[in-house]
Amino acid sequence: MKQSEGKQKYPLPYKELVEYMLKKHNIHEGIWGVYASFQFAGINAKDPSGEVQPASVAAIKEIGISPFSEESSIAFDAANLNPPKARTKKSQQPPKR
Repeated sequence: MKQSEGKQKYPLPYKELVEYMLKKHNIHEGIWGVYASFQFAGINAKDPSGEVQPASVAAIKEIGISPFSEESSIAFDAANLNPPKARTKKSQQPPKR
């Protein structure tokens, strides 16, 4: 499948990806970072001169977030990106029976 010519691209910085995933999964604690899983395969492919050469293909299998031990350029504190909402007086009361 070929990308359309002249179409706008919308890159997503790692921090925004982590923030989106934290909010989607209602995560408010811990350090979470981006990970990717790949699937590799060996193939025989023609090079630019037309000769067949052994080659490899890497497919992105999944992209997500997972717990990390420390913050970095791809890992962020959930408490900062998705702090828990303050509880209202009504939500602090025990449920009626």
